Amino acid sequence: MLSAVGAVLALKLSGNALSVVVFIGLILLVGLVVKNAIILIDKVNQLREEGVAKREALVEGARSRLRPIMMTTLCAVFGFLPLALAFGEGAEVRSPMAITVIGGLIALWLTLHGAAGLAGLQRAHLALATGELDALAVATPACTLDGVLKTVLGVAPAKRLP
Repeated sequence: MLSAVGAVLALKLSGNALSVVVFIGLILLVGLVVKNAIILIDKVNQLREEGVAKREALVEGARSRLRPIMMTTLCAVFGFLPLALAFGEGAEVRSPMAITVIGGLIALWLTLHGAAGLAGLQRAHLALATGELDALAVATPACTLDGVLKTVLGVAPAKRLP
């Protein structure tokens, strides 16, 4: 879903209108997104068959499959880049397809990273509510509210009273 939003946003920013070629790009984009989902879900299912708990299988599957997904996504983006930047005869017809795919893949890439960060912030919020923020901050410092405050904002979080 967010890939489609990214594709439409890329079209809007580039000044291109919807056309048949754009819809061909959306079909390509759906294929790439489904391929990424199959890669991830297949690994999670393999881990579940080996007896790994659901949460650990999801975390390990995402960790082990992020690199191949990112490699194929970057290859597709760089492969479509010459077509998106093309000039000359016929470029105005083919370029929107490449812009659609690139915008959607960049949105997918941001979604993969953003979802992990949001999940970490949600866990930090729950830990803060239950008073377990210190243990969580040690376990996953980059994804917790504590880690975000330290790394992004450069602010040390306030100490909790005992």
